[in-house]
Amino acid sequence: MSISEQWIRARGKAVSSLAGVSSEIQESREDCVRKDLTLRLKRVCEHLSSAEFEALVVKMTREQLRGEGTIGRKIRPC
Repeated sequence: MSISEQWIRARGKAVSSLAGVSSEIQESREDCVRKDLTLRLKRVCEHLSSAEFEALVVKMTREQLRGEGTIGRKIRPC
């Protein structure tokens, strides 16, 4: 087997193994962004109720991921 054939097979295996991991990576990135926003907004938004604060964090997390272009796409973990 030539080196190029070995490379093609190895690349195919790597891509197929990533297909199942993408949702886990997406979740971990979403969790990372949510935790970061929660920490940064906690002091600034003390006047909001816990439900309002959570809604704000969820909305800002979605906007951040949308801005990164990571929704529905394979991405790296944080």
